Amino acid sequence: MSIHISSKFEEAMKELENIVAELESGNVPLERSVELFNKGKELHKYCDKVIKEISLHIESVDPDDKELSAKFSDD
Repeated sequence: MSIHISSKFEEAMKELENIVAELESGNVPLERSVELFNKGKELHKYCDKVIKEISLHIESVDPDDKELSAKFSDD
């Protein structure tokens, strides 16, 4: 994984954490909550894509490592 993807992934995860914290505060107007929810969905989709790509890469490097593959599976 390149440094650019890594830093972008880390930024997306941090933004997701901030969104969750803001929503959990309970002090967010409905319109803002919807905006945050939609942004969170976009960030989740991006992060999920990156994780799946990394998982495929790991599996291609060592397809016999069942323990490692299980850590990244959807199950």
